[in-house]
Amino acid sequence: MRATEKRKSTTARHRTKAAAAAASKPKPKARPKLTVEQEKAYRDFEHAVSLVYKQEYDKARGELKPLAEKYPQDRELVDRVRIYLSVCEARTQKAPRGEAADPYLQALLQYNEGEYEEALKLLDKANRGNPNDARALYLTACAHLAHGEREDGLKLLQESIRIDASNRYRALNDPDLEEIRTAEDFVDAIGD
Repeated sequence: MRATEKRKSTTARHRTKAAAAAASKPKPKARPKLTVEQEKAYRDFEHAVSLVYKQEYDKARGELKPLAEKYPQDRELVDRVRIYLSVCEARTQKAPRGEAADPYLQALLQYNEGEYEEALKLLDKANRGNPNDARALYLTACAHLAHGEREDGLKLLQESIRIDASNRYRALNDPDLEEIRTAEDFVDAIGD
């Protein structure tokens, strides 16, 4: 009978230790919910992007331009709209893609296509032109992280947040950073 009591006591201690360990782990922060207006903006954006993929560039451009004007406070949406607008412009003008003037936009296109090394080269040029451009630093951080350069990526992410605190929100909601969002070094890099 004592052996049974001893096993119960040991099992209870293990459960207590496991519960304490689970409680001490940092909990991932919940994503803020989108407003009805934001949801509509993203649905409209998705529809415009579907037109780009159908190669209906003029229609897509007609839907994208009003989005950038109507939601200027949503930087992530505006950045993505600008990218797809530049794609529409390039496709309708038959201009080679490499001739886009803004190295940040070129880098964003390369990043979205998974060409991280090329994106980093372009971002180096963009960062030399404006070393305090928080959006370019943020994209550089994401490109380093995607390219497997975690330490460099987290340092740059931290720097981009120092320059523009809204990048913390972007990092917490960026689907490209989903896999590392609960990692201790990521949480340390983005701060409170």
